[in-house]
Amino acid sequence: MKIEAVLAHELGHHVHRHIFKSILVQAGITFVGFWSANLVLHYAVDRQHMFETLSDFANLPLLMLVATTLSLLVLPVAECLFTIQRTPGPIVTLSRSISHGFSLLLLP
Repeated sequence: MKIEAVLAHELGHHVHRHIFKSILVQAGITFVGFWSANLVLHYAVDRQHMFETLSDFANLPLLMLVATTLSLLVLPVAECLFTIQRTPGPIVTLSRSISHGFSLLLLP
C-alpha cells in the first residue's frame, strides 16, 4: 500500500508538470547568479581596480560573497514557489482492479 501511495504522489508531479517548472525556476536562478557574479567582478576589476584581471585568484572571496548573498535572497523565494507547487497537489490514487491490475484514477 505504501508503494502505491508513493507512486501516486510521484505521478502527480508528472501530471502537473512540476519537474519542468522546477527546472525552469532553477535555470532562472542560475542565470541570475552568473549574471550578478559577472556584474560584480567586472565592477571590481574595471572600475575599482581591486584586482588585476577577472581570472585573478584573489577575487574568489568576492565571488563567494556574491554567491552567499544571492543564496540568502533567493532561497526563501524558491522555497515558497516549491511549497506552492506541493500544496494544491492533485488527488491521485492507484486503485487495484481485479481484471486490469493497477489503474490510475485522477481526480481534479
